[in-house]
Amino acid sequence: QGRIESLLYEFPDTAEEERDIHKDDITNDCSQERGFSDLGTFECDGRGEDIDPEIVDIVTAIKLSYHRLGLMDRLGFKLVSQLRICSSILEICDEWDLQQGGREAATTGLRIAHHLYGTRSKQAKDWKTRLKSVENISAE
Repeated sequence: QGRIESLLYEFPDTAEEERDIHKDDITNDCSQERGFSDLGTFECDGRGEDIDPEIVDIVTAIKLSYHRLGLMDRLGFKLVSQLRICSSILEICDEWDLQQGGREAATTGLRIAHHLYGTRSKQAKDWKTRLKSVENISAE
């Protein structure tokens, strides 16, 4: 909860401090999330690229959503609830053109849909279509 409070209530004095704070947060997230079944690591691919300062908060929110999804899995939440989180992550990634994060959300959503509804279900086919859509966008 301290991390969320710091994002909400601690305001840096200058834009440079803000970039440094967000850069440190993302670096810490990357190192913490590595062993977490590749969820939340879509910006941590080792290329050493800086994240656009305009979307740092969006990336942080997506990482927190992936962390939430992982916690839900470990705590045994219903798959339907986990599937909703995947859908939410995918929508955000689509809106902000974050294809790799969207691809991971679609892949996870497809896996959950297969377990929940079966491989031939309408829901699984919808998730497969969403995954192909994300893969086609990233191939362009």
